[in-house]
Amino acid sequence: MHAAPTSGTERSATQQQAAVAPLTGPEIRARRLRLGLSLTACARRLGVTPDTLGRWERGEHGIAHPALLAARIAALEKELS
Repeated sequence: MHAAPTSGTERSATQQQAAVAPLTGPEIRARRLRLGLSLTACARRLGVTPDTLGRWERGEHGIAHPALLAARIAALEKELS
């Protein structure tokens, strides 16, 4: 079975996600704190619940798409810098 071709925009976003290394829970927390964001504020900006973000930070719950999360945090850092 062949995958459907993707547009240049989709391919670019996928390549960008692949280029960003996944983060550990402590790394996520450290980057959030460097941004000066509360758990709740950061969770809202990432589109997850504060409970989910807290579980990721504490290593209590696996991250389904770690590279995507890393890319979203990187974008947030760029936006807030």
